[in-house]
Amino acid sequence: MLPEVVLLKEIKGDDAVKLVKKCPVKVFDIEDLGNGEKRAVVNDPRSCTLCRECVMGPSEEQVRLTRVRDHFIFTIESTGPGALPPEVLFTEAVKILEEKCERVISELS
Repeated sequence: MLPEVVLLKEIKGDDAVKLVKKCPVKVFDIEDLGNGEKRAVVNDPRSCTLCRECVMGPSEEQVRLTRVRDHFIFTIESTGPGALPPEVLFTEAVKILEEKCERVISELS
C-alpha cells in the first residue's frame, strides 16, 4: 500500500535538519526559505518503509505515518530480452485471474 507521510506542523531550523538525517530512505528534504531559514518537507513519501524512525523522540508529535488503504503499488518484472512487454503481461495475467475467479464461482454454485 502507498505510504502517507504528513508533517503535522512546520518543522524549521535544526529540528528540520535532524528530521532529514533520521530518515534512512530520504523521505524528507530541506527547503530553503531565504534569510538562512530552513524547513523540512516531505519529498518522497513513496520510498517510506514505515520504519518509524521519524516519529521517535521529539518529532513524535510532528509527523504522522499511515498507509493509503485503497492504493496499491505493484511491479511487473519479465525475464530478459524477448519476453512479453509489461502491458501485455499485465493484460494476460488479469485474463487468467478472471478465468480462475469464474471457475471458482461456477464450482460454488
